[in-house]
Amino acid sequence: MLGKQINTVKVLIIIWIFSSAEFTGISQETCDKIDDCSCKKSNGKIINLREIDGGSKAAFKNIPTVRSKQYTFDWNPCTSFSENSECLNMLMCQKNLHSTDENNPCAQKTSKFKVNKDGTTTIIYQSFTDSKDYKRYVTKFRCLFGKLCDSITLKCDESQYPGNTGSGVTERYEPKNSAYTMVFTSRCACDNGCDSPSESGSSKLSIGSILLIVFFALLLFYLIAGVLIKRYKMGVESVPEVIPNYEFWAGIPSLVKDGVIFTCQGVRSGCSSLYQRSSKSGYDKI
Repeated sequence: MLGKQINTVKVLIIIWIFSSAEFTGISQETCDKIDDCSCKKSNGKIINLREIDGGSKAAFKNIPTVRSKQYTFDWNPCTSFSENSECLNMLMCQKNLHSTDENNPCAQKTSKFKVNKDGTTTIIYQSFTDSKDYKRYVTKFRCLFGKLCDSITLKCDESQYPGNTGSGVTERYEPKNSAYTMVFTSRCACDNGCDSPSESGSSKLSIGSILLIVFFALLLFYLIAGVLIKRYKMGVESVPEVIPNYEFWAGIPSLVKDGVIFTCQGVRSGCSSLYQRSSKSGYDKI
């Protein structure tokens, strides 16, 4: 009898654990932030929106509001942009269609990324309080029937590029604060859907690296082409004479040696002259 009661308790505990995970939205998958628009998931895949970023201007402009026709939104996934003195260095700004001078700041920096139970990923931004002490969230909040509404939810769709903001931004207003949410469908919302950044957030080679790659590629082409020409067109078979411009390359060590000797002599002469000037007492001998 006692054993059956213990088994019943175990079953109830297991049911409670699974039901808690279901209703609280616990997900085993995580996505660690790399920068404001990319994260690395626990499965090793990367979500990166930098490929569709607008640079210094918002990539997605005039995003409508779902319920209200008064406001639209401008959003840039990665780089901060400015629209006027009220909306400086933001990732999302709100515009009042009835007042061209009203641009409200909404989001400036990504707080974290959250993987949802349905496989979508949400960007949660840090809240922003403007000069009038009005706080705006692009973050998680509760909407109709207690359902959790997230900020910008990234939904994978290989056919959407650069992406679709769907029906637009959903707003929730409260005294002294507002919260916004939006679903963004794009190929870049898929795992490794767009070019992935490094862990430091940079995905592009530097100019120096590009120049080095080009230099060594041209050098290799020069050597291979020169050897083939001298071997099959000029009939040279001996080594190292088959190397293109062999006389020039063979003379480089002696030229470097002469240059070093000349430089050292010049430096020694200059140092000797400077020493002699500084060693004079400055007084005429009697």
